[in-house]
Amino acid sequence: YLHIGHAKAALLNQHYQVNFKGKLIMRFDDTNPEKEKEDFEKVILEDVAMLHIKPNQFTYTSDHFETIMKYAEKLIQEGKAYVDDTPAEQMKAEREQRIESKHRNN
Repeated sequence: YLHIGHAKAALLNQHYQVNFKGKLIMRFDDTNPEKEKEDFEKVILEDVAMLHIKPNQFTYTSDHFETIMKYAEKLIQEGKAYVDDTPAEQMKAEREQRIESKHRNN
């Protein structure tokens, strides 16, 4: 669902699209299937229409997984990113305690 921050960003992006004769591409983040539901997308599209925002194109994050993976692998190979399989609860606790991940410098 769109909240005021999403609406503001969408309206500003449409403003830039119109004033700079650009393209407005709306991306749906579908990377967490447990949280994503079709009705969310439907409601967002209704909200966008109500705000008179007319994107030129709609995309999904999953449309770009191959490219995302390519860049993630490149960053890992360059030592600019790392894979961390720490359980979520442990990671949260360590972050709160400002404990660096044991995987960070591997």
